[in-house]
Amino acid sequence: MATGSLSSVPKRLRMVEDFSCTRCSEQNLTESADIYCEKCLRFYCKKCVILHSQFFTIHMTCGREDIKKWPVSKAVEDFLRKCEVHEDETLTKFCHFHSQLCCSSCVGTIHSQCSKVTPINELTNTQRTYLQGLLVELETVLGEIKNLQRPALSHCREHTRNMGHS
Repeated sequence: MATGSLSSVPKRLRMVEDFSCTRCSEQNLTESADIYCEKCLRFYCKKCVILHSQFFTIHMTCGREDIKKWPVSKAVEDFLRKCEVHEDETLTKFCHFHSQLCCSSCVGTIHSQCSKVTPINELTNTQRTYLQGLLVELETVLGEIKNLQRPALSHCREHTRNMGHS
């Protein structure tokens, strides 16, 4: 099995594993996080977690051994939003022909011949509108069901009363 230092791995790939201490970052310090607090939704280095633990004794924290419980770090989120071809560009469009996210530079080069390239925010607006339409349909159907139930319930109550009087 090959071993190597992190310095041999490109910084762009290392970002996926990097988590910074939230408290240190707020003070413009760079310190790797060792603990994540699910209650505070913050990352802590070994030094800062001591103070956190003194103030918040009942908070549940997760160490690096439970990293699967940690949320996506800001560095990873930024990494996922960046174009692989144009690293300084953010992914803002979706090419329907290639089923691929792309940046505005890619639209002008790689996807210039593609017939349908949509801004990502329009896709989410369309989805929201579609879901709102489904919600209206469901509410209408529920209303119709309730309208059908009322006479049936009245009929059952009347039938039960009539049976009690016989």
